[in-house]
Amino acid sequence: MKVVLVSPYIELASMGVRCLSSYLRKNGHSTRLVFLPDVRSIISSCSDFSASYPEGVDEQLIELCQDAGLVGFSLMTNYFYKVSELSKALRERLSIPVVWGGAHPTVSPEECLDYADYVCLGECEDALLELANRLEIEECPTDVPNTWSRSGGEVARNPLHPLIENLDTVPIPDYSLDDHHVLVGDTIKPLTESLMRKYWTACSYFECENDIIYETQYTRGCPYHCSFCINDHLLHLYKGESYFRRRSVDHLMSELSHIKERFPWFTHVVFTDDCFTAAKPEELRKFSQRYKAEIDKPFFTLFTDSYMVPPRVEPLLDAGLRMVEMGLQTASPRMNEIYRRKHFSSDQFVERTLDFADLSGGRARINYDIILDNPYETVSDHLKTLRLAAKLPEPKWLHLFSFTFYPGIELHRKALEDGTIEDPRVHYLKDNEKREARYINFLFVLLNRKIPTWLFRILSFPPLVYLMESPPFRFLFNRLQPIVWKRIRRARRAWAKENFTRIFENMEEADELP
Repeated sequence: MKVVLVSPYIELASMGVRCLSSYLRKNGHSTRLVFLPDVRSIISSCSDFSASYPEGVDEQLIELCQDAGLVGFSLMTNYFYKVSELSKALRERLSIPVVWGGAHPTVSPEECLDYADYVCLGECEDALLELANRLEIEECPTDVPNTWSRSGGEVARNPLHPLIENLDTVPIPDYSLDDHHVLVGDTIKPLTESLMRKYWTACSYFECENDIIYETQYTRGCPYHCSFCINDHLLHLYKGESYFRRRSVDHLMSELSHIKERFPWFTHVVFTDDCFTAAKPEELRKFSQRYKAEIDKPFFTLFTDSYMVPPRVEPLLDAGLRMVEMGLQTASPRMNEIYRRKHFSSDQFVERTLDFADLSGGRARINYDIILDNPYETVSDHLKTLRLAAKLPEPKWLHLFSFTFYPGIELHRKALEDGTIEDPRVHYLKDNEKREARYINFLFVLLNRKIPTWLFRILSFPPLVYLMESPPFRFLFNRLQPIVWKRIRRARRAWAKENFTRIFENMEEADELP
């Protein structure tokens, strides 16, 4: 049976969709992948979370699904309205069942059943395969594990398959380009190697003109369960199972070697694991040795400070580690209690980042994730984080996020219960990098601008900060937002145009591009 898998994300990595495609193909089904990155929205507003696609995209998708027996959508919360619109059009025009999977259907399955015939929770390889097998022989699939469905007003809530213990049984992601398609402007075209290269360049993590990024994962899951993260929900969903799992180095290297041979022009690798270094030092040494010998390209990954110790870090630096992302989030003990990060220690965090800077010798930059705009956080809490951030060694970058109440996280439930938010969908379309116009946020931005230390000390003098964060001054600062943030917004828009408009340049000659 043919299964059409649709990805709405701006990045073409879409590891979940690609792994599902490989899994279905391995087990006898054919797949068609359709990538729908809304580049026009990125260029116009620096966000692809708008509620609809360009006119005519739904008609083209319907045409691509005519010969399918099942259509699957992967989505995170920000893409809920976009996917809802496409799914509604498909169900109205075609008598083909639609299944939703991914982060949002996992945390809000009943809501998603208003737009899909089936919803898949958690890991979906086995569930999607069984669903396709049942539909192919016209057998009722309402009892497939990991799926919910609705019939006659009743919701069938099926138990979960056990997690895949041996990740080496999952085939490497499908980068065959066989029956792959991509949205270019307002037209869905066959995905060629040259188009793949253009999109990869535009979505560069390293922000260099010639970067071409390959994105993958070594692990699944996370050893932590922070209250602002979906991993907390998944840990409860799979309670009692080994949620944090790792592929073998052999399996990972077979994927990277295949991609290097298939796309020899990619320049960097990004490992998007929640905690790449949560492995035994000898395993990281084995990976580092093979990576340097067989791949030998700069790479980027995510750390936690708990695992940022020399036996784990040194081999990675030697193998080509050039950028690290770490979750600082907050230095406030009170907020870390709320975030369920009791393991966090400000002194230990600074000490380990200083040690990393010494080991790195300037070879690797650290990006620090920091959460702002949380209504539960006070100015005093923010000042603790600001003071710690100012101590962190160079080279560094503060990745500043505006707190988002995603469904499924513990703080979303808390905020609904105590009245902090009233609408459960309040942040469905929120871009978590668009921060509030506040003086304290402005100070965090200044740290990235490398202003003189003496000037920063004056501007961050606590009495001044409290004054500027008081209601009258905060109101005035907000009114000045168009002036204060004008250059920042202009820079973001310029970056988006520079990186994404190239996708549309000379598209008629795309297949001949080098």
